[in-house]
Amino acid sequence: MAPKVCLVLVFIVVAGMASPFAIEHIIIPEPVKSRHAQGIALGPSGDPMEGVHVQVFDRPELLSDSKISWAEAEKLRHQLADQMTKADGSFRFDLRPGKYEIRLTRDEMGFDPLSFVLVVEKGSSKRRVCVYMRPEGGSAGGNIALCDTAPRQEAAPT
Repeated sequence: MAPKVCLVLVFIVVAGMASPFAIEHIIIPEPVKSRHAQGIALGPSGDPMEGVHVQVFDRPELLSDSKISWAEAEKLRHQLADQMTKADGSFRFDLRPGKYEIRLTRDEMGFDPLSFVLVVEKGSSKRRVCVYMRPEGGSAGGNIALCDTAPRQEAAPT
């Protein structure tokens, strides 16, 4: 009798916390090559996003490994660095040449988490990575591109 009651209680708690939209972890399949580990988190309309949690993990090959579950892969990854974006949406990490998983999440506004593989190489592009976050249940966003976009500056009052 006790196990059935526990299962029902767990179901009630999970159902009570459920979001009206499904959360999808977006994984960008193509690696991005860049000379520096820097970028800018943008909303679907291109506006910089403050408060995005940006994490760097080792073992980026686990993103595309269909033979292992996400939960098992999370146990094998190690977080190397993390930071929150400021008002201009920018992030920057000092990383040695190599391959890394970059993961962006923003919980309080309901945006889907997004991960991609960043290959830091000498002599490759100096451009930064623009990451367009996608709202939960939204169709716009959820992609990345190399860009020269500088953080937006407010126009000086005239």
